[in-house]
Parts: sequence; C-alpha cells; structure tokens
Amino acid sequence: MKEVIAQPKDYPVILAIWRASVNHTHDFVRREDLAEIEKEIPHYLPHLKVALWYSDEGELVGFSGMQDRQLEMLFLKTEKRGQGFGSKILKRLTERDNLETTDVNKANQAALQFYLKNGFQIVGESPLDGEGRPYPLLHLAKK
Repeated sequence: MKEVIAQPKDYPVILAIWRASVNHTHDFVRREDLAEIEKEIPHYLPHLKVALWYSDEGELVGFSGMQDRQLEMLFLKTEKRGQGFGSKILKRLTERDNLETTDVNKANQAALQFYLKNGFQIVGESPLDGEGRPYPLLHLAKK
C-alpha cells in the first residue's frame, strides 16, 4: 500500500469517499445530520494528518485522518471494503504513528467488529457524538 499525505486540493475526493461510505454504512444517522457533518469535515481536515491510501496497483482505496495517536477517520471506497485494505492501513498507522485509540458509532456494528478484529477493545462509551448529536460512541484502544 502506498500513502500520500492529502492536500486541500484532495478534499473533494475525500468528501466523495466519505459521502459514499456513510450512505452505505450509517443508516442510523438522520440525513439532515449527515448534511451538517459533511459541511463540518473540511474544517476538521486541516487539523489532522490526512492520508490518501492506494493499492499496490495505484488505485485509490480510501483515506485516514489521525490526530496524535487517535484515529479520527478511516473511510474506504465502498467497492474496496472487505478486501483487507482497512486492516493494512491500521497496521501501518499502528506501527509508524503509534495508533492507540479511536471511536466508533455504537450503532455501526460492522465497524465495531472490524476494530475488534484488528486488536482494539472497548474502553468506554459516550451517549453523544463529538458534536453533541444523539449518536452514542464507543471509545476503543489497542490491546
């Protein structure tokens, strides 16, 4: 896998991947809230280490966003899910960037299972998301 640090010119493709992914996986989030979150993302990105991830064949797979040792975002293109790319990204972030923690929506059971399979464990829970919306979060840490 190849990683390229994202630049502001990459934000439209990042938002397109995010939008397609959440439309596929976040049916528990109200459409109005998704629209608000999408408007907020460009404000978060400059504060994160955002990387675009490419397969060995040079095809864009998805993106990640880290802040310190916390994974803030990991989204794959819908057609790239279930092929091991997410696990490879987590491994690289753990080895190189000392990834320790992440949060996952409690209602997103597929994502929770993915993180548990990749060595995370639940260490806490919040009744609201980071912006105070009614979407409970599970706080995860590497074992």
